[in-house]
Amino acid sequence: LAAQGSLAEAIKYTEIAVKQGSGPAHYNLGCLYIRDRKFKKAVDELVAAKALDPSGTETLYNLSFALARIGNIEQAIVETRTLLQLKPTDGEARTMLITFLLIRHDRTSALNEYKNAVSGGVAIPDWLNNALFGKFTVSVADLARK
Repeated sequence: LAAQGSLAEAIKYTEIAVKQGSGPAHYNLGCLYIRDRKFKKAVDELVAAKALDPSGTETLYNLSFALARIGNIEQAIVETRTLLQLKPTDGEARTMLITFLLIRHDRTSALNEYKNAVSGGVAIPDWLNNALFGKFTVSVADLARK
């Protein structure tokens, strides 16, 4: 339904599925709430989904994002680190963690995570290179040559 443009209707039916005890419905509803920009509700549903499956990497990814959107950067960092324990070479998760660290004004930790990513072969987007290194852009390829 959401793919067909009826986000409100998809939310309505998924809320019913949650009330009926469908485990995956918590994750689905959390994602729908993210699409609808209802981030606090998304966090609540994704926390419920995580309780049912603590190793669900997609749940952890979306939970981290939603937490950051409501301003809970510290918990977003915790959830992203948990995700990276499960998927250490996940470039999107690594990028998200570095971004959260920069939002927290922890440049030292962000640079350490960047070095870990580069040494592990994880590609870092150019915009994040710019954020870390200012106007002087260092690409992953440049670091690999050094």
